[in-house]
Amino acid sequence: MAINRVPLRDLRDPTSGGGTAQYLADFVEDMRKGELSFAYQYRWSAMIVTGLTGTLSDQGTRTGTLITDDQSADMRLASLLVGRVFLLRKNGSQQAPGQIRVGRIAENDVAIPEFSISKHHCLLRRAPNRTTIEDLGSTNGSLVNGTKLIPQQQYAVEDGSEIVLGRFVFLFFTARGFVDYVKSELAKSPE
Repeated sequence: MAINRVPLRDLRDPTSGGGTAQYLADFVEDMRKGELSFAYQYRWSAMIVTGLTGTLSDQGTRTGTLITDDQSADMRLASLLVGRVFLLRKNGSQQAPGQIRVGRIAENDVAIPEFSISKHHCLLRRAPNRTTIEDLGSTNGSLVNGTKLIPQQQYAVEDGSEIVLGRFVFLFFTARGFVDYVKSELAKSPE
């Protein structure tokens, strides 16, 4: 099974702001430069890949942690995304401001290069005091805090919400929540 590879965007594009950080550890290092600088450089909401999910082979269709052997090249590739941070920002598409489309292909605002993510998987809408997510009829569905989303309906997400897209588990953060989360990770890390 081939994985549709999407090149990761160069986060130092002068029109986009942001640094070269791609994984949580990179963002923690950037936070060492100071919270104000970090907050200015990374002023978008974010989703952090925290793990993989799937169906247990010996328990029918019950979902849970996916158990695989170490020889599974597919799972090893997918696991490379664990710890990856996806900043939720526009990529120049024709969508209305405040909407961020997430999916597998490059024309999305946020492209996640993995086959379990649909081409156009979900839409996040930002408003001044609220963010919502809407599944766009994806093949593998979406969950928020364990609740399966009904396609084409909006669901509220907040800092620390767990979002499952395809076989990936993400933590969602608003821009301020992301700064606070990275700051707390820095406090846990050795100097």
